[in-house]
Amino acid sequence: MRNIFGAFVGFILGLVFAIVGFVVVYFFGMPIVTKAKASLEWPQVSGVVTASEIQSHRGDDGTTYSADVTFDYTVNDEKLSGDTVYFGDNVQTSSRSTPAKTVRKYPVGKEIQVHYSPESPDESVIEPGATWSSYFLLIFGSIFLAVGGLVALGSGFSLFGGGLILAGGAAGLLGSKRRNTPQNFGLENSHGAAGNREAGSSNRYNQQSVDSDHGDGFDIS
Repeated sequence: MRNIFGAFVGFILGLVFAIVGFVVVYFFGMPIVTKAKASLEWPQVSGVVTASEIQSHRGDDGTTYSADVTFDYTVNDEKLSGDTVYFGDNVQTSSRSTPAKTVRKYPVGKEIQVHYSPESPDESVIEPGATWSSYFLLIFGSIFLAVGGLVALGSGFSLFGGGLILAGGAAGLLGSKRRNTPQNFGLENSHGAAGNREAGSSNRYNQQSVDSDHGDGFDIS
């Protein structure tokens, strides 16, 4: 019973991990990589940095840091604002040096070239193309998906496969008993009836032989 319960829990946890991994990959990881690669062909306009600072984020595992850089640019006489230095820059890190480097590179008031999406001009980036951090969520989600899928598959086989094997064995045993019992009973009855018929025939034959002998003895005398 404990093994079944453990397999059930493992199956549910594996399924949850796989679903979370799929969501991260499909809705976050892949779009970031796709936009990063497409941004190499995006048109560009002049812009200016309006804010640049390091953001700290406190959590149960400690403090992480990220760079918060915003900039303004104009497309078709429409003033727009962006906050993406490169695709994947929203990944938080325990090291302060990486976001500090970005903040020093893009101080407030610096003039920059902004690459924007022709289909959606409010999507923009300062440094186009894909970096290692652009693949972070894709890799992270893929690991969750793979591990969760393997756990769910293994636990599911233990839970459902083992149950099916036991059920099949029980059904086969029960069917075997049902087949054997009536057949043996029928054979015994058949053999008994045949024996009775043979015994009856033998008695009649013996009786006829005795009668014949008696008849022959009477004629001689």
